[in-house]
Amino acid sequence: MSDAKKLILFWGVSFLVGFYCVFVMQQLWNWFAVLLLHVGEASYPQMYGLNALFALITARDIPENPMGEARWQRVFTILNACVPAGSREMMMEEIRIEDAGLWTTLGTWIFGIASGYTLSLGIGFLIHTFA
Repeated sequence: MSDAKKLILFWGVSFLVGFYCVFVMQQLWNWFAVLLLHVGEASYPQMYGLNALFALITARDIPENPMGEARWQRVFTILNACVPAGSREMMMEEIRIEDAGLWTTLGTWIFGIASGYTLSLGIGFLIHTFA
């Protein structure tokens, strides 16, 4: 499978997992926050908006300043020039192998997020049902 197809698949699965996470948050809110905080139930669009708001407020993926990025680019350019010509092909092959494993790592990461939300939903359901 090409990298472009993998990227599209990764984006699509991430998108679906995000929608699922909002569903779990909505259920937990309606099961627990409504009674504890004396507030109304949240619809799916409301919970999606609340999730988006908090994601923007707590965003940690703000890009670094361009000067820092330029410095890292220079360092990697210098390191690349230091690799002997005879070893360059072996290095590039190892990088290709690492890149292939990256997709497995990303898939495992997304699966872990979905599993965590599923576990939270299941435990929340049990507490909601039997409490």
